[in-house]
Amino acid sequence: MLTVVAIIGVLAGILIPVASKVRQTARVTQCASNLRQWAQAITLFANDNKGYYVTKYKGADKTVSWDAASNEIDNHPYVRYLSGTQVQQNFRTCPAEKNAIDKPVSYALARPRIGSGKANEQAIPFYMHPAPSQFLLMLDRDSSAGTKVFSSLDDLAENVKPLFSSPKDRHGSGINAAFGDGHVSRIKWDDIEKNADRWTSLD
Repeated sequence: MLTVVAIIGVLAGILIPVASKVRQTARVTQCASNLRQWAQAITLFANDNKGYYVTKYKGADKTVSWDAASNEIDNHPYVRYLSGTQVQQNFRTCPAEKNAIDKPVSYALARPRIGSGKANEQAIPFYMHPAPSQFLLMLDRDSSAGTKVFSSLDDLAENVKPLFSSPKDRHGSGINAAFGDGHVSRIKWDDIEKNADRWTSLD
C-alpha cells in the first residue's frame, strides 16, 4: 500500500506541472487567435472604408475612438467583422488575463506616428506603411493601464512592459503581437525596445 501511495505521489508530481504547462500553452494559442481575428477584422474594415482603420478617424462612415469603443463593444465598428457568438468577451479579453472576471480590454491598438510629429488621431490608411509586416498593429496590454492605444516606446512602456514581470505576466517571458499584414508573433520587451520607432511609425 505504501508503495502504491508513493507511486501515485510521484505521478502527481509529474502530471500536475505538465497539465499546467498545457493549459498555459492553450491560453497563449487562444490569445494569438484573438489578435489574428482582430487583425483580420481591422483589415476588412479598412477595405470597406477607403483603406482607413480607426483609432480615431475621419473619412470613413463615422468618427470613433478605440478607447471608447472598446468599452462599448456592442457599438464597436469592427464587431461585424469578427466571427463567433460572444464577441464582447471572447475577443477583447486575453484568456490568460489575471482579472478575467471583470472581462477587461486586454489589447492595445496602434495610433501611429508620422515623422516626428504628435500621434495622428485622424484616419490612417494601411497603404501608407511601406512594409505592413513591420507595422505593430495590436498587442497584449496591461488591462490596468490608463490607455488602450500606443504611438511610441513611452506608451508601450506604460501599456505593455508590466506584462513581462510578476504578478502581471500572462504568457511567461513574451507577449503576443499582431502586425499590419495579419501575422501574429510572440515578442519580448527587448524586441519592442529595439524596434519601437520602426514598428510605431508610418514613415
